[in-house]
Amino acid sequence: MKGLSSLLLMPLFLTASSPKMRIGYYGHAFFEVVMPSGLRVAMDPFDPDSPYPIGLDFPYGIEAELVVITHTHPDHRCWWRIEGSPDVFISSNGSARGVDVYAHPTKHGPGSSEGDNYIMAWENEGLKFAEMGGYGDVFSPEDSAFLEGTDFLFFPVGSYYAMDANLFNPIIDCVSPSVGFPEHYKTPDHNPVYFGHLLTIEEANELLIHPIVTFDDAWIAVDLDELPEGPVLWEPAYSPDLPGDLALTAISTKSGSPCEITVEVFNNSQDRDAEGAPLFLSVYDGEALVYTDSASVNVAAQEQGIVTFESWTPSESKQYTLFAEVTYPADDAPQNDTATLTTFMASAVDETQPATGFLLETRRLSRDVMLIEYAGSDADLTVYDVTGTQIDRLTVLDSQGPINYTIDHLPEGLYFVRLTTSQGTLTRKFTVIR
Repeated sequence: MKGLSSLLLMPLFLTASSPKMRIGYYGHAFFEVVMPSGLRVAMDPFDPDSPYPIGLDFPYGIEAELVVITHTHPDHRCWWRIEGSPDVFISSNGSARGVDVYAHPTKHGPGSSEGDNYIMAWENEGLKFAEMGGYGDVFSPEDSAFLEGTDFLFFPVGSYYAMDANLFNPIIDCVSPSVGFPEHYKTPDHNPVYFGHLLTIEEANELLIHPIVTFDDAWIAVDLDELPEGPVLWEPAYSPDLPGDLALTAISTKSGSPCEITVEVFNNSQDRDAEGAPLFLSVYDGEALVYTDSASVNVAAQEQGIVTFESWTPSESKQYTLFAEVTYPADDAPQNDTATLTTFMASAVDETQPATGFLLETRRLSRDVMLIEYAGSDADLTVYDVTGTQIDRLTVLDSQGPINYTIDHLPEGLYFVRLTTSQGTLTRKFTVIR
């Protein structure tokens, strides 16, 4: 299992951190905060496939280290679609990855009970964030004490299912965050059957008395040295087609002096071109990093981008592990995708091997079903848990997939799916959360 052990020691995020914090809005109550350290926290991701469809598309390839959930209604609970093996806090207290998380029970709306919704607060790098979810309670001294010291407050303004928007004015006065973020309002993409009763952001703004700063982008870069004295409301742009849609789809190699390493990137966006997307490459000999390089790639919407690295010659003819990461350059927000390839590479021109290329894509069709797409035939697909123990093995003959892999039998945890052919091995990770 040496190859898997090497994989587990690799960094999952290689880009240099920005001095600014980034806050991204994906619609409804779904925000992502990216700290200056690169730590990513997703809040209340919606479920696009629930029996009560929200009407919004779930953005592709969202990764985070933590996910906080205020309550388990379908429009707030889709933690299983967040990639990157996050720690998940569902209306619960705890600590993970240097973040302290706190949960405070409240009512959701008319006719609800205490604990139907939770205010989820979390602290990192000396800042406090609070997501109010579907808050619909009478603001109490206990609520005020819990929110004391909040720097960034996320609160619902669509009324109907939560508190009326105008009733948040005294709450904002009391909490006095540096910045408040209105959420949970109706957009043209919301399903009118289930969400047509919500206010639009324009209607909500007429009821809010604090200054509102609107932005043209769904991502906001925040200079922590120049925060507003507050309270002020920031309104990121909502877009049904968000920029974090780059997928690293394949790595191929051709031995030589120097060797060729080719990385393919696909832009899943319908109409957003990616310009200057950073692409990072690392090569490992066992656990030792032997080569690293970077480049930028321009990828038009619905097109494939290809980058070839030709500045490294292996010192020995042996198996090497390649780790690639692509990030979308929107306000330097590190929305990324990664892939790992283990393959034989020769050290000299006279040992040139034919080019080897692989495709292994994994994505969730639902909470319990994963779609596995791959290139090549006569392949073994093996699933390992984080300890390296083999969980499942699928032998595929004369077929190129895709495979619908049911994961409802897997316990909660981090897993790796590995594609093996005569040319090498490619590995991707996925998470099961119950």
